[in-house]
Amino acid sequence: MPYTFLLSTLGGTLVSEVPAATAKAFEVAVNGQGTSRLTIRGGTEDADFVLGGDALLKIYEVDPALPAGRVLLAHHRLVTAEEVGAENSVSVAATFADPLWILGRRLIGKSAAGYTRATADRGTIIAELVDAANAESPSGLRIGTVTASSATTVGGWFYKAISEAITELASTLDGPDYRVRPIDYTAGVIGELDVSPSIAEVRADAVFEYGEGLANVRSFKRAVSNEGLANRVISLPAGFPENAVGAVLQRDDAASADIRGLFESVVTADIGVDALRASILDAHLQVRRGPRQVITFELVADLGSRVPKLGRDFNVGDIVTFRATIRTDAGQLLKRINVLVRVYGYGVSVDEAGYGTPTLTVTPS
Repeated sequence: MPYTFLLSTLGGTLVSEVPAATAKAFEVAVNGQGTSRLTIRGGTEDADFVLGGDALLKIYEVDPALPAGRVLLAHHRLVTAEEVGAENSVSVAATFADPLWILGRRLIGKSAAGYTRATADRGTIIAELVDAANAESPSGLRIGTVTASSATTVGGWFYKAISEAITELASTLDGPDYRVRPIDYTAGVIGELDVSPSIAEVRADAVFEYGEGLANVRSFKRAVSNEGLANRVISLPAGFPENAVGAVLQRDDAASADIRGLFESVVTADIGVDALRASILDAHLQVRRGPRQVITFELVADLGSRVPKLGRDFNVGDIVTFRATIRTDAGQLLKRINVLVRVYGYGVSVDEAGYGTPTLTVTPS
């Protein structure tokens, strides 16, 4: 399917469909920030507009089968624009990001007392942080759907970026997932933040196959890495060592250490609550006690229902099926991979005709 990129003002007024833009691409993610980019020929009105520093970018996938004829996949704000002239040619490369980028430049705990929150659900705390930011100045992001997950307390946050606080609240084993859902411009808002114990839905009909079957995967890579391996993780208290305000916390996975040997890592987090520090250590240990496996695969050109569609058949955060079959030297088909995987990244590179090649980044669930 083709994709449409639309530039608009910070007030949501359409400026251009940037028909001559090149190097168009975007990425969306769960528990992370979405980004996009494009390059515009210098000396044009579109280039001058972007170089003004204030712009929004909407990205649609066009599908005549939909009632509206298209689906909104991303709505981002300009982050950088760089004009380059060389060999009698001038171009402007622009990058954009979803409103979580803005919350990375908004602070809480802006006093000597810092930010403290009594026991509450993590999603409730996240919603309070976003609402407080918007009460002071609109961020472009508002709270969408919040479902209760687990309770915690917060203390000792001083001049802390809100996006960092959200990441820490969600980074424990019992922490929630979050995902920015793009919306059309509405009174300064371009996205809604959904928070849930698990955003993941099992999408039985979203199947990606390489080598046989649907054969809707053009290529794949599977990487196994021990770079982040850790079976002993340690958290140092604020002010350590001279002015420590708590104890050094440690978590071990003896089974992993018996198999692989001891691998230690210090996990840094600007948190003063021991229970929250311990939860973050447990989450690190859960993920890092063994080799990390990441699979990326690129889809074939769209052929109707053969290729599952983002935003309709599945979304980032969901669990889908990935199968890869290879042919052995003897000519036999070998089922190399057949797993349920979680989609935590989805990116598209768009050609000059407006057609894109999606790439999914997944990990076995």
